[in-house]
Amino acid sequence: MILDICDNSNILKVIRFAKIVIDIIKIAVPIILIISLSLEYLSAIKKDDQDLLSKANHNAMRKALAAILVFLVPTVIGITLRLSNPEHGTALSCIREATLSNIHAAATKEATDALEAAKKSLERSDYSFAKQSIDNMMSSTEKTKLEQQLQLVNSYISIKEAINSLKTKYDDKLYKEIQDKIKKIQDKEVQDTLYKALEEAGKGRPLDTQPGAHKFQSAKMTYFVNVPEGATTNMPLIMYLHGDGGGSSNGTNPFYNAAVKYFGKNYPFLIVAPNGGMWAETGGRLAELKSIIDSVCQQYSCDTTKIGISGHSRGSIGVWHMINNYPGFFHSAVPISCGSYSITPSHFVGTKIRAYAGTSGDNEARYNREMRSNVDKIRKAGGDATFYSLTGKNHGTSIAAALTQGTLLWMIE
Repeated sequence: MILDICDNSNILKVIRFAKIVIDIIKIAVPIILIISLSLEYLSAIKKDDQDLLSKANHNAMRKALAAILVFLVPTVIGITLRLSNPEHGTALSCIREATLSNIHAAATKEATDALEAAKKSLERSDYSFAKQSIDNMMSSTEKTKLEQQLQLVNSYISIKEAINSLKTKYDDKLYKEIQDKIKKIQDKEVQDTLYKALEEAGKGRPLDTQPGAHKFQSAKMTYFVNVPEGATTNMPLIMYLHGDGGGSSNGTNPFYNAAVKYFGKNYPFLIVAPNGGMWAETGGRLAELKSIIDSVCQQYSCDTTKIGISGHSRGSIGVWHMINNYPGFFHSAVPISCGSYSITPSHFVGTKIRAYAGTSGDNEARYNREMRSNVDKIRKAGGDATFYSLTGKNHGTSIAAALTQGTLLWMIE
């Protein structure tokens, strides 16, 4: 639009130059005409030539009219445009105000906007444009302040570029150096942006811990964290709840055994296995289990979008309780051989579920009915749930039959 010229310092500079040229012409042309006319009169008088004098008189009228037109034409054009279109009048007013102060104000606004855009995007191209905009400003206190802010933005962009380099080749020393630099940034918005970028770049960095079983003590129970070889940050986390008498003193458990069987010591997730038992029946156990998951995820920087849970027998009851109490928290669940619990189906919609039960033994038929019933309720509520009947498997052998390689991979997909 025409009005955009009022906000563009470069156009205002051109307009100001044009105004100066026009003003010079308005003054110079009449002077030149007067000098020319004077020379004609002097020549006619000197030669005492009436024809030359008459011709000079005639030229005087033409040159006087030309001088008046040169002086008045810009004004006449402006009035005509203003009468023909109000917008032209506003634009012409803007043109008249193409002063040094207005040019400086427009340049300052352009530079400020460009600097803000560079700080928001932290892109080198936006930084270069902001620098060019600031360089175009006249020397002033505002320019000095913007140059100082530009140096800060440049340091932010350098940090972001260092973060990007981590994505192609991770370096733990560089990661920690970047962390220290971000801590010193006083702009909270920029600091949060860079922390988020660093966290994203750091996903998959090697964990600073030894592989194997690590024993911990919470307020109410002991638990083991199984860390695979080559463990990294942002790994999925699976909690396994044992059945009656299934606790561990050395960190092994059926879920860990299945992981090692199919993947070796490089299994693709962390495993947390608490020692407890009466998961739902004992007061505060569910909250304690949730607290353990949160603690382990924070300590090992796990992928909070890929938290799964599995359990056998009484541990299976714990699985149903945990999902029911913390809807949407778990990514996947594999309860095995127990489902005697009245659930709220809608609480399970955010968790994908594979439920398993054998067919052999006194209680397996009942577990089949109960777990199938739970799965049907969840499916009717819109959830992703499937029941698998393990033909010929009893209460004990159903664990290995359920925890296949396909099931383990499905839990973290």
